[in-house]
Amino acid sequence: DGTGIFPHIPEPLPVNLTDLSKAVIEYKADLGVAVDPDADRLVLVDNFGNNISEENTICIAIQSILELTKLNDLNIVVNQSTTQLVDDIANLYNCHVMRSAVGEINVVKKMQEVSAIIGGEGSGGVILPVCHYGRDSLVGICLVLSLLAKKNINIYDLIAKYPYYEISKVKKNISSDFNDIKNILLNKYKYNNISLIDGIKIYFNNRSWVHIRPSN
Repeated sequence: DGTGIFPHIPEPLPVNLTDLSKAVIEYKADLGVAVDPDADRLVLVDNFGNNISEENTICIAIQSILELTKLNDLNIVVNQSTTQLVDDIANLYNCHVMRSAVGEINVVKKMQEVSAIIGGEGSGGVILPVCHYGRDSLVGICLVLSLLAKKNINIYDLIAKYPYYEISKVKKNISSDFNDIKNILLNKYKYNNISLIDGIKIYFNNRSWVHIRPSN
C-alpha cells in the first residue's frame, strides 16, 4: 500500500511464498518468480507450485551461462556458504569454482581478480559481469528462462537431474569470542581440510562441510 510496512518479513522464503505457489497451480504457469524488495535475490517456484531452494538459483544461472558460451576453463566465483552443487555443475563443463568470503562485495572482488564469467551467492543472488557487477534478479530470471528454453525442459525436470544436497542455515547468538570457538574447532578437526577464508569451514569429505562465521 506504499507505506513501506510489509505484511510479513520481506524475504523470499517458502513460508512467504504460499500465494505464489497457489497462483502457479491456478494459472498452470511454467514458473513462479519471487524477489526481495531491492530485487537482488531471486527465488523460484516450479511448475507444480513447489518452492525451489534459493541455493539452486545460482546453480541454474551458472549452468545457463555455461550452456550459452560452450567454453571450457572458465572461472566461477561463489561464497563459502554456497552449495556444493555449483562445483558439480562446473565440473560438467570443465570449469573452475573459486570461493570468497560471504557478502556481495567479497564475491565481486574475487570475480574481478580471476575474471570470472559469472558469480553469486546461495541466497539467490546472481552476478553477471557482462551486465554489471551486482546481484540482479532480472539477470537471473533471464538466465533461468534461457536455459529452460534452450533445453526445452520444465524447471521441475531440470532440478530433478541435479544431485541432491541437504543444507541447513542456522543463526545463533553467542556470548563468547568467536576466535575462541575457532581455535577449539581448529584443534579438534586439525586433520580435516579446513578453510579460514571467512570464519572457519570444515570439510568432512567431498560431499559434506560445515561453515561457521560471525555475521555482520
